[in-house]
Amino acid sequence: MYGNDVLDLVAHLDERDKTLIVIRHSERPSFDNLPISRWDSLGITSQGVEAAQDFGMALAQELRAADLRVYGWGLQRCIDTAGAIATGAKRGGCRVVDQRTLRLKSPIADRRGYEAAQLSDNWQETVRGWLSGSLETPMVPIEKYGPEILGNLFDPGVCASGETSLVVTHDLQIMAIASHLFGSPVGWPTFLDGLVLKSDDKEVLVGMGEMVRSVPLDQTLK
Repeated sequence: MYGNDVLDLVAHLDERDKTLIVIRHSERPSFDNLPISRWDSLGITSQGVEAAQDFGMALAQELRAADLRVYGWGLQRCIDTAGAIATGAKRGGCRVVDQRTLRLKSPIADRRGYEAAQLSDNWQETVRGWLSGSLETPMVPIEKYGPEILGNLFDPGVCASGETSLVVTHDLQIMAIASHLFGSPVGWPTFLDGLVLKSDDKEVLVGMGEMVRSVPLDQTLK
């Protein structure tokens, strides 16, 4: 099932006051044979809806029906995924105490340059160069983008004490946050894959796949 690594981290990372889950949207249609002008309008497939609902039900079991906040951040496929997860979580017994769309900053600084890079043969190299800070790219620099977005996500209006917040977004946002926290570039997350962060007033315990690291809270935001 998509999202198994995230569910495992939710279950096994040590408990903290706040839990923040940041995952990629569920399965979308292929970009193959579609002009780039249509990429942004894609939602998720019927299989993607089912997978997101299943993930929500499984998450509710791991959280033992605790209160949950669910947010979509990005394009329609993120919003659709968040809605499907919320539906599944409610079926699993969770009380969804907040569900809305977040309007946070995109990592794209130059849209034309970004689209040209996506269509080139060097897209993966461009992303790796962005994550490592070794290349000038059409993206907001990681050292600026990572802490700014984490500050937004740890805002009490999004991630409250004693609750679990789940944010559905895109692979680039997840890789930016993860690369900032782990101090080195990370690979592409699959659908419903991403980060689990558990924090208190001193530190953040962050997990992605098999990687787990403890980071002082003040260092995550600078």
